[in-house]
Amino acid sequence: MAPAQEQERGDGVQAGPSVASGQQGCRLDEAEQVAARSMDSVEPKITGAEPDHYAVWGGLAMEAAAAAARNNRPDEAKEYR
Repeated sequence: MAPAQEQERGDGVQAGPSVASGQQGCRLDEAEQVAARSMDSVEPKITGAEPDHYAVWGGLAMEAAAAAARNNRPDEAKEYR
């Protein structure tokens, strides 16, 4: 999908890449919180969601799980599965 089309949709699909690239300098707890909040904002509906929504949401779940795991919080990391 072209960038102009993504902006017109206004569906939050662009949130994933910006969150992921901004996490590198953050502390792990903050990285997890940002990813989790972003997951909430782009969570796809069960019916009618575009594949991009599922991809972004899944990527954010992986970011949150990785941050929790790296922060020695395996139980929280498992919750993002």
